[in-house]
Amino acid sequence: MTRNEFLAELRKHLQSLAEAEQEEAIRYYEEYFDDAGPENEARVIEELGSPAELARDIIANSTFSLAKPSAQQTEGEAKGGQFKRMGPEMKQKASGGKVLFWVLVVLSSVIWLPLLFGAVVTVLALLFSVIITVLALVVSCIVLLVGFFLALFLGVPMLVSSPPDGLLLVGMALAYLGAMLLFGSLTILCFKYLVPWCWKQCKRFFRFLKEKCGGMIAQ
Repeated sequence: MTRNEFLAELRKHLQSLAEAEQEEAIRYYEEYFDDAGPENEARVIEELGSPAELARDIIANSTFSLAKPSAQQTEGEAKGGQFKRMGPEMKQKASGGKVLFWVLVVLSSVIWLPLLFGAVVTVLALLFSVIITVLALVVSCIVLLVGFFLALFLGVPMLVSSPPDGLLLVGMALAYLGAMLLFGSLTILCFKYLVPWCWKQCKRFFRFLKEKCGGMIAQ
């Protein structure tokens, strides 16, 4: 089973959920597969188990399931028994709890706000430093390449007129070439591993902030 087949099967078993919850669940597991990478697709599918079992767990933990109520529940609602709507007193208590929660959030902001600001600045500084490092490597490769051709262009003719100076310039050209190959290798490694890793970590961090802030607002 491939990733797309797994997600299609999972979506089919989540039909009893509200559409928004279906999309949220599918999007979560799409990002889960993305974070693991294509090479770990089979391992992730094995780890998650069958789509049907996973869908049952999701529906069991859902608060917006559209599954039909049982006959006992329907009868209870019809009789006005245990399935009553929230009364005015309970609504007032819930509203008071929300007010208290936001008061505590505001009062504790002197602690968590600087920490949050420091975390965001740290992540952005890390990303910025990676970008600057990669740009510096690229510029260094260009400068070394220009130096290689310039030293070679000047040194080869001088091998006839002034052999010591010509050998010196040719040696410098070879040194430039070696340095350029080294910096070029580092640049390729940065683009292949470091930049994607930093980008993925930044996405995870800001996704975490979004989920936490969304949860606070929902409360």
